Amino acid sequence: MVDRSRSELTSYSPVNAGALLAIAIRAGIGSPPRTMRQWMTDEFRVPDGPYVGEKFRFERQPIVSLWVDEIDSGRWVEHVFTGPSQSGKSLAGYVAPLLYHSCELNEKLIFSVPIDEMAADKWEADIRPVLEASPRLRRLLPVRGPGSSGGTIRDRVTLANGAVLKIMAAGGSDQSKAGYTARVLCATEIAAFSEASAKSVESDPLRQILARLRAATRESRRIFLEGTNATEQMLPHSLKEASSQSEIRVECLHCGEWILPIRDDLHGWQDAQNEIQARDKSAWHCNKCGEAFTETDRREMLLAAKLIHRGQTINKRGEITGDLPPTTRLYFQYNAFHNLFLTAGDIGYDCWAANQLEPESTARESAEKELCQFVFGTTYTPPIHTQTDIVSVDAVEDRRLKIPRGIAPEDTIKIVLGVDVGEKQCHWVLAAFRECQSLHIIDYGTADVPAKERSLRDAIRSCIVDIVTQFAAGVSRDNTNQKIPLDAAYIDSGFQPDAVFDACRELDSTVAMLPILGRGMTQMERRRYSLPTKTGNTVREIDRSGRWHVSRVRRAGIDQLTLDSDAMKLLVLSGLGLPLSTSGSLSLFAGPHSVHKRIAKHLTSEQLITEEIPGQPPTQRWIKKGANHYLDATAYAATAALRSGWSPERARTDDSDHPESWSTS
Repeated sequence: MVDRSRSELTSYSPVNAGALLAIAIRAGIGSPPRTMRQWMTDEFRVPDGPYVGEKFRFERQPIVSLWVDEIDSGRWVEHVFTGPSQSGKSLAGYVAPLLYHSCELNEKLIFSVPIDEMAADKWEADIRPVLEASPRLRRLLPVRGPGSSGGTIRDRVTLANGAVLKIMAAGGSDQSKAGYTARVLCATEIAAFSEASAKSVESDPLRQILARLRAATRESRRIFLEGTNATEQMLPHSLKEASSQSEIRVECLHCGEWILPIRDDLHGWQDAQNEIQARDKSAWHCNKCGEAFTETDRREMLLAAKLIHRGQTINKRGEITGDLPPTTRLYFQYNAFHNLFLTAGDIGYDCWAANQLEPESTARESAEKELCQFVFGTTYTPPIHTQTDIVSVDAVEDRRLKIPRGIAPEDTIKIVLGVDVGEKQCHWVLAAFRECQSLHIIDYGTADVPAKERSLRDAIRSCIVDIVTQFAAGVSRDNTNQKIPLDAAYIDSGFQPDAVFDACRELDSTVAMLPILGRGMTQMERRRYSLPTKTGNTVREIDRSGRWHVSRVRRAGIDQLTLDSDAMKLLVLSGLGLPLSTSGSLSLFAGPHSVHKRIAKHLTSEQLITEEIPGQPPTQRWIKKGANHYLDATAYAATAALRSGWSPERARTDDSDHPESWSTS
């Protein structure tokens, strides 16, 4: 049976010694539990290798000291540990936390592995040797049943102190993960937990297992996840964005800057003529001053390494400033520079050997994958082929017509407006669709939200009204004094819907206003668009092309358009690749080459790619870099144009039919 008094202690930060001691005395325990650092120092013995039988010392792999201190701080719920293979990753990442909670804190816990059959291997190869090497810990080895001498491991191991290691596999059935609760989870090789099996009707395996911790409060749970980075879409890397994004910084002995050396900072092997030269010439260099480090330098630097988290900075005096990020997930990643088990020469040889293989061959691809995942501890980026050509910033800047800013083309049919709403600024794009079925951007810009003067809702409403009002009177047609009225304005309602509803109701008598809600894998919510099958009291209209539908928001008494953002952004990106003034193409107003630099960056910030990983079917995903507000606003304007009659799929008109004024500048 688990000692509940000791379990209670673990709800408190180990650094809060006074509170722990008081609880320990009341519970009849002689002293509070040791910190994980102290416990490892006291109890661990090296189970194999050149230091077999000796006491565990953090100095042999200094980054483990930083990791354990973060665990002891008590500030994190989830602890993600990833780095190169064969660098002590398993011992530090899941074995030590597992044994600390089961042996020192006497807690039951969940021990997760990719498949059931692996549990016995992990017990025999990773966990049991650590217990056997320690004079005191070996007393806790199971005396009977699974894990004991001759006992076959199935679904659990019970230590001599009564602590239970409940085994749950990523590949197990949904039922095998149900019906057992604990406060602590230790999982290894978590890349295998990334996706649910084809037979599972529940969420991915990691979420299923994490659900077994819900009997404990969020703050009291302790989750330890260890694994090798495979690709950006898989665990553990997929956990990085919403985490501490911690970095291990070392002080350069030459310039004094606190740096994070990476793969590009290993030099020497590139110019080697043979493997001996590759080994002897390789050295890590400072990415600030360029000076080389000896192995003695590297060890000295790592012994004094410091960990900073997302949003924090470190100055030359080694002072860390900045608040902790607002997350309870620690993401601890180290690389080949931090791994003192191998020298720069060892790594340089691996790089040189891979570089000798024929480029673009299967062998070269496999070697690069091994270098990324197992040597440098980074994700592997497979060969990428695009569904459409990747659109460059320069290509967008070149899509200028000889039509001034703020002027509508001569063959304009209707003018539409798209607005992307933000907390501090709203981005807008004014566009015209033409007889040739091209979409021309007449103007674009930003408007500040006056939030200091009023409530955020009223400030956003006011900002939207000001943007739309300036174009409501119309836009001048090219070469004439005639004004073309604004036909429709579609406003992003994903951030502050009530403010958008207010603005739409206020202006709907002069301009066709419509709130718009984007759905797709490009959005923050990463929710795919779902097209309704029929209209009714709520769904008012369904696009025959399947890209949007209009529904009634009953509480606000207003219609709202829900948009397939993926389809519309792909339509915009496709238009950037078509010849100017042809059906479906997208063009910009005149000006110097750099005038459209900002919108060009926004329009190319999200692009659809197809990834091909050897041995796996191709997969598509969106990649995003930088701000995308003008892309969103353009997609909204394009949606308004579609509902107003724009037909980009119509057969393209012959270029000879277009006036000379439509040619590029």
